[in-house]
Amino acid sequence: MKYSNIILYFGLLTTLFSCGFEETEEEALINGYYIGWNDSEANRNIYTKLYALI
Repeated sequence: MKYSNIILYFGLLTTLFSCGFEETEEEALINGYYIGWNDSEANRNIYTKLYALI
């Protein structure tokens, strides 16, 4: 039972952290706009960065 719990925890941690280390890049455009992509340039998005003032 003890070894099966260790294997279960290891599998869970591997699943949770396997997608978190993708390659992410962004480039600044004009007027506060950015172009960014994850893993490949085919997944490009244009966006602005909004900051909440509290």
